Amino acid sequence: MTRRPADDLFEETRMSFGEHLEELRGALVRSLIGIAIGTLIGFIVAERVVNFLQTPLQAAIKRYHDEAALNDYTDRLGFFPPEIETQITEHGRAPETVLVDPGQIVEAIRSISPGSLEEIDLTPYRFPTSAIDLSNVARVAHAMLEPTGTDDEQSARMQAMHDLLAPADLDSLRQITDQVAGRNPASDADRQALVSVLNRLIENPALHQSGAFKSLLEQPAWSYEQLLSPARDNPLKLMKEQVDQQPGNYELSRRLNRLLVSSTMPDWIAAPTIDLVPLQIWRDFTMGTQALSPHEVFMVWIKAAIVVGLVISAPWCFYQIWLFVAAGLYPHERKYIYYYLPISILLFGFGVCLAFFFVFEPVLQFLFSFNARMGIAPQLRIGEWLSFVLFLPLGFGIAFQLPLVMLFTQRIGLVSTELFTANWRIAVMIIALLSMLLTPADPISMIMLAGPLTLLYFFGIGLCHWMPRPQNPYADETEARTDS
Repeated sequence: MTRRPADDLFEETRMSFGEHLEELRGALVRSLIGIAIGTLIGFIVAERVVNFLQTPLQAAIKRYHDEAALNDYTDRLGFFPPEIETQITEHGRAPETVLVDPGQIVEAIRSISPGSLEEIDLTPYRFPTSAIDLSNVARVAHAMLEPTGTDDEQSARMQAMHDLLAPADLDSLRQITDQVAGRNPASDADRQALVSVLNRLIENPALHQSGAFKSLLEQPAWSYEQLLSPARDNPLKLMKEQVDQQPGNYELSRRLNRLLVSSTMPDWIAAPTIDLVPLQIWRDFTMGTQALSPHEVFMVWIKAAIVVGLVISAPWCFYQIWLFVAAGLYPHERKYIYYYLPISILLFGFGVCLAFFFVFEPVLQFLFSFNARMGIAPQLRIGEWLSFVLFLPLGFGIAFQLPLVMLFTQRIGLVSTELFTANWRIAVMIIALLSMLLTPADPISMIMLAGPLTLLYFFGIGLCHWMPRPQNPYADETEARTDS
């Protein structure tokens, strides 16, 4: 006996337009409630999420500084000691070379432990050998033996310096002038002997106490340049006041005398400068991001909470969307959602995990290589980093839906399997363009996305070819109705 089909095979799936709107409204309301609950949970764990999202960045920054420090040691020494590598890589300490004034170090040590450096000649603020050129050695020695000057004040200062010289120092100056008088050029030994005489001279506090240097210690007259800038007190005058208040401060007295001597013969003796020496210090390196505005961290916290809420509520929202879509599907079509939806979620999760755990490291390493090449230390803002760390995995997750998109277009008849296979070269080029758009402006992330997408493209061709096409369970009834 032949079964008679119903007049309307899809009577159970029929819904009015108002019922569709009501179903949509209910799905949206339930989804928003789920998002709100997920966001509340996100506010609780937002801090942990932000710290977790910074882990690949912190690892990349640490690797950058480790390599920079080890390369610096290799460039300077030709190798790096094992104990240095341990301090850098294991203890997280970064070496830093700074320039220090040795005079201040000596003062600090002597202030803590008086007399501890008396056996070592560490007297600061002396004339270095380079203060006098070889061509000026004879002139300085002759001027100090026979005090003369271009004016009366300079002659008086030269005479004051001559009067404070010891007999042995005067003999040294005569030897230098006698050698030059014999038409022999001054040697390094002559220059060193002259500098030693000058350094013994500035040890005498009576030098700056002499009235011959009064004009140098007074406030200088106004000049045209000084009219264009705020007036400053004479630094020599201020230094003299400090010396008078601290009669036992020999370093400050020596510094003042050195300035007075060089100011007396400015054409022959170079002006004193601080002889800075390099000193290596170690500091604990902090690997983190920066915030350049007061509200930036708060907005990052809000953004992280919202993202966490969306992730937590995503399954619930997908379920509500599925309920709305299922209401308009035929009964035989609903079961296929149970196959495709888990595959879609797995592909999305695989793309996100690939970006976070495997792509970030080479991408950051590639980008930071330009920092090392140009000598610019990476200092990232937390807001920019969070946008980067969220955008890249999202692009990977969406792009990994490619096989399902290919299967969907093939099932509805837009594209055939043969067309996918014949135009795979064009598809690879399109994948490269999409990878460029969905990733930041670096080739590493584009390659890391284009490679898996190319494999997924051929996987999609396999799905279209081997996955069975859904059968219409109502075909027999329809044919029976037609025959009758």
